[in-house]
Amino acid sequence: MLMHLNLNSNRIEAIRNLDGLDQLVRLELRANNLTSTAGLSSVPSLKEAYLASNKIELLEDLDGMSELEVLHLRENNVREFGEDGLPDSLVKLHTLNLRDCQVETFDEVKKLAALPALRKLVLQGCPVSEEENYRIEVLMLLPNLTVIDKDEVDEGEREDAAELKEARKAEEEAEEAARKAEEEA
Repeated sequence: MLMHLNLNSNRIEAIRNLDGLDQLVRLELRANNLTSTAGLSSVPSLKEAYLASNKIELLEDLDGMSELEVLHLRENNVREFGEDGLPDSLVKLHTLNLRDCQVETFDEVKKLAALPALRKLVLQGCPVSEEENYRIEVLMLLPNLTVIDKDEVDEGEREDAAELKEARKAEEEAEEAARKAEEEA
């Protein structure tokens, strides 16, 4: 029974012909020519997918990947996670590596909150990682993270993220109250 398949550096352009590999838990497709994750769901037993150094722009066909724990997408062209974000069926995904991808905004990072098991996130080298207070902003959006960019989250960062969240909530409430007062006037 095949449990680990290494297809690195083979100029592969699409994930296909993996049907029937019911015991496969680790798939390596680094340094190929993939532009999408389409086809990955044909292996629902997969726990680890290493797709670094491709040309992936679209994260699709991930529904039903309930066993997936590690998704390694370093050095790809991933910019966004779609209108609805990643599917909530990724209930075991605890590690997501997007190093040197193209994620630009905290609005995109916020979409990762749909991943209940996510504990390790790498965004180093993405445009969003250049933003001020980047780690605190990410932690505010994803409070269950234990590691950001290979560095452990410390208690001070957790406190700063909680304070920032409270401050933003207070700002929103004040803006809402001002809007209501203006409407009533």
